[in-house]
Amino acid sequence: MQRDFFPNNLIPDEQRSRRSGYIWGLITGLAVGAAAMFILDPQNGRRRRSLARDQAIKARNTVDRAVTEDLPKRADYVSGFAEGALHKVRQMTDGGSDRRSENESVLVDRVMSQVFRDPNLPKGDINVDASGSTVFLRGAVQDDELALDIANRVRAVEGVDHVVNLINQPEADPSVARAGYSG
Repeated sequence: MQRDFFPNNLIPDEQRSRRSGYIWGLITGLAVGAAAMFILDPQNGRRRRSLARDQAIKARNTVDRAVTEDLPKRADYVSGFAEGALHKVRQMTDGGSDRRSENESVLVDRVMSQVFRDPNLPKGDINVDASGSTVFLRGAVQDDELALDIANRVRAVEGVDHVVNLINQPEADPSVARAGYSG
């Protein structure tokens, strides 16, 4: 007869499973008893329970703040970042045609500040736009002489090479006029 020196091989499977269940029950019971003794201790139990309650409230508040404040802020940030990246990609693919150059904005501001400084001119009735060094005037005024006077004042502004006067010309298509001066 050959003897096996491993004790697990000598124990039948049913006894082995009972023993492991007994051992896990013993370990669980010891852990529960130690936790109960730790929490229900007559001298320090009240302090420990208060600390545990405070830590649980802190954890709940942290999760609540993360869900209600931090996550929406981060989602907004990621959304804005993605929108900005998409805008940059579109700008790179179409050559940035939808953006005005800084020079055009400066020219429009210069025209508005120099020409419409005069309080007798109808500043709110005239739309001033620029493409390169060409200034486009649109809108409506009382008489044609005032429209010519505004156009002459705009021509005198430094940096203006051409003036397209569409004041009192509602039938004129500004896109056609802009295409003629896209230089």
